[in-house]
Amino acid sequence: MKIGILAVQGAFIEHERMLDTLGVEHFEIRQKKDLEILFDGLIIPGGESTVMGKLLKIRASHFRDLCGTFIVGRKDFK
Repeated sequence: MKIGILAVQGAFIEHERMLDTLGVEHFEIRQKKDLEILFDGLIIPGGESTVMGKLLKIRASHFRDLCGTFIVGRKDFK
């Protein structure tokens, strides 16, 4: 299992530490290119919802890419 952590702001480090404790592979999602990495789950740390709202107005295409990763871009999506 590989988990992506949206690391734009907020307490994402704590989530990384917990996943380390659990032995779960993870990586930070900071840029559009990070969405090219296949992953099984996404953690959106607290505080990210405000940032997502702001970014949605500024960079809507990035969020379309994120949604596409889950819906149409993943061949293994079930």
